[in-house]
Amino acid sequence: MINRNFQFKVKTATLENSYAVKFPTAGDLYDIEIRKAQLSGGGWYSSIISAGTKISVHVLDGIDMQSTLEILCPDLMKDLPKEVVTLRDLDLVDHAQLLRQFKDQVLPWMNDWMKTLSEAPKDEVKEEAESVE
Repeated sequence: MINRNFQFKVKTATLENSYAVKFPTAGDLYDIEIRKAQLSGGGWYSSIISAGTKISVHVLDGIDMQSTLEILCPDLMKDLPKEVVTLRDLDLVDHAQLLRQFKDQVLPWMNDWMKTLSEAPKDEVKEEAESVE
């Protein structure tokens, strides 16, 4: 069974709250991937991956986090301090804390439903879709 309701509990120096993370639509997944390309400068995402340095891994994780949260958790984005327009503007320590919490909480939830959708027999996916209607 896919968990469609998720709360992301955040605690950094600039944020402390619990945020609803919405279960994505197909369009949301498209938008997340498009946003990753935008944040990485278009075709640079694959170049960053191939670099393989510690900082490039952190940058990729940050791009994934920002892309996902902008689409699925807009309330968190609204709670950012005035001087922080996007997650890119966060202090490095706050960013690292948020990224750790994202990886510990949001990614396992996403991996669960992605795995369920990719492994489910066709009939099961159809039943899940029909139960929503």
